[in-house]
Amino acid sequence: MKKILYFLLIFIITGNCSFDNKTGIWNNENQKPTANPIDIGKLEKNEEYVKKCKRGIFSLKRNNKCKNEEFINKNLINVFPKDKIYTEEKQISLNEKLKINSPLKNNNWSEQYLSSTNNIANLYYTNKQELVYKSSRLSKNSNDVSPLFYNNNLVSYDHKGTIFIYSLAEDRKILEYNFYNKEFKKYKKKLYLTIDNDVIYVADNLGFVYSIKIKTNKVIWAKNFGVPFRSNIKILNNNLYLANEENQLYAINIINGNTNWTFSTQVSILRSGFKNNILIDEKNNNVILLNTSAELYSINYLNKNINWIINFNSSSQVNENEIFNSFPLILNNNKLITSNGSSLAGYDVITKKKMWEKKLIIDTKATITENNVFVYTAENFLICLDVINGNIIWAKDLFNQIKLVNKKYTSKKIGNIVSQTIADNEILLFSDKGYLITFDFKNGKLNSVKKIVKSGIKGRPIIVEGYIYLFDKKNKLLQFN
Repeated sequence: MKKILYFLLIFIITGNCSFDNKTGIWNNENQKPTANPIDIGKLEKNEEYVKKCKRGIFSLKRNNKCKNEEFINKNLINVFPKDKIYTEEKQISLNEKLKINSPLKNNNWSEQYLSSTNNIANLYYTNKQELVYKSSRLSKNSNDVSPLFYNNNLVSYDHKGTIFIYSLAEDRKILEYNFYNKEFKKYKKKLYLTIDNDVIYVADNLGFVYSIKIKTNKVIWAKNFGVPFRSNIKILNNNLYLANEENQLYAINIINGNTNWTFSTQVSILRSGFKNNILIDEKNNNVILLNTSAELYSINYLNKNINWIINFNSSSQVNENEIFNSFPLILNNNKLITSNGSSLAGYDVITKKKMWEKKLIIDTKATITENNVFVYTAENFLICLDVINGNIIWAKDLFNQIKLVNKKYTSKKIGNIVSQTIADNEILLFSDKGYLITFDFKNGKLNSVKKIVKSGIKGRPIIVEGYIYLFDKKNKLLQFN
């Protein structure tokens, strides 16, 4: 009944909308999603495979007894067994030498996780940790919004749904656009942005997807899909890939907003803070989706074949009322790293074979280099693992290391770590109270602890052309060299 009322409310809201005539987006039938787009889960080549998976994965919800025991035993291995959470410091062995790629100088940060694989291995950073620019307050935004950066300008939005482009060179906003008419003003907006070829693509928590031409400050197309979107956005080959809160994956044409195909996955009744996460495996022509129902899908975006499905709940754990939590997927050289909120695992993205798993509760998105995985855990450990077998190379208790330098830096003073990345051959940790803490990636040795933002950090910092950009708690933009 709640779901019926929910969709009725969405219908009433979207059915009575009227936007500014100046946008010109509601003057023809193109405002509506493509009628009956193909659901690739119903294609003959995928249907039987999905049926087998559904029988194996979900029959327990109906009977508490699986009708296809052989399928369950073969495919639903508990990849996250109940082992003790790792909380021990470990020194790197003398014969272990770690290497990473040379720092990459990126000119833009045009999507949430920078790359199609969600992985940020080693970015160029001048590493002077000096504040070189500070703006005035840019918005009254109450969301933890991380900025994008495109063509030397910052791109962000506020809780009213106003998208703005801010020029550091001119020290002002050079573009502001709000898509929403008065009927939607009262709703707090959550936008998902990506930028490609001077066009901003937007999905929101009201079920809209639209595109804005930056040079003209006008909407190109806009569609309402009736269900709020809840995922990052990827662009490849003129397709937008994104998912809604009903865990339905969409491939939408970026030229006209028409739906090329969809794929409906299992709906999660209870929702955590985790959002559906997508990455693109261009090497193997696959889109990878981790949904809020603890399912991981690999789909070939060229032939629309479902390659494999992994369910992170064991046969004895499947529960439609269970809350699933995770962090974004990351991929490097066919090695896929996933988390379920209580454990970390590495997979071969082609065969779906689990290479290893560790009882690590990670607290930020991980990073993969050529041979290693770097994670920060909820137990305040910074850990380096071997990407092939999951062996722990070194592990450091963050606050034990900091106390050796200065005892005044307590966990309360430092605050919560909100972001981890590798830049200028160092591991950088950012805390919500404004601290930047750096480590040597080769052995986990603490290099520096410095408070760089007095009011604290909001959202996740980004690094572009050697500079760090972030919002402070007063919604001011700060730039560090």
